Amino acid sequence: MFAQPTHGARPSLTAVYRPKAFSLDDTRALNAAETIGFGHLVIAAGGRIESTPMPYLLDFRASNVVLIAHLAKANPIASSIASGCDCLVIVPGADAYVSPNHYPSKAVDGRVVPTWNYTVIHLSGRITTFSDDDRLDDLVRRLTDRHEAQRARPWSVDDAPSDFIAAQRRAIIGLEMLVSSVEGKAKLSQNRKDEDRRGVHTAFAEGTASEQAVASDMETTW
Repeated sequence: MFAQPTHGARPSLTAVYRPKAFSLDDTRALNAAETIGFGHLVIAAGGRIESTPMPYLLDFRASNVVLIAHLAKANPIASSIASGCDCLVIVPGADAYVSPNHYPSKAVDGRVVPTWNYTVIHLSGRITTFSDDDRLDDLVRRLTDRHEAQRARPWSVDDAPSDFIAAQRRAIIGLEMLVSSVEGKAKLSQNRKDEDRRGVHTAFAEGTASEQAVASDMETTW
């Protein structure tokens, strides 16, 4: 069981429209966010909205959840958050278009329209930066090890010359966000009749890679 984030300390920066049928509890949302490991950081600074994509890790520390990541120092958003700010990380899951033709009920009364199935998690909280060499080294090694683990010949940070890695590390800045709000939504045809859900699942299971991923997600809702 994952530790739960601390709620109430700061207001949520976002509100995801989540009908009850599509709402994920915090544990499921955090599970999904940890598995995906990639999101879009969004902040409001200097009268404008800034955003950047980034891989991340989630650390579960006692009753808190902490997101850690890194960005290039040359990325303008890095200077915008140097002194700390509230932010939102949008974590996209698998998604796919749902055609009315997937619904058996279409043949009954035709009262169907297109829609989209998807999973999304919003993580929000206060973000700060760090530049300590040891912390940055630990972060990039953990990220590398996670994403190389399933490869036949995993690449290691130690495979590259140490001076090259040191130069690369000097070009990045670390990010740490104490998660104060978790909002997860999985819109996976839960509001449709069983025959329509099965119709969508069957079509997706035989479809594109993205559709197959959504079909797999749909199986968790039955």
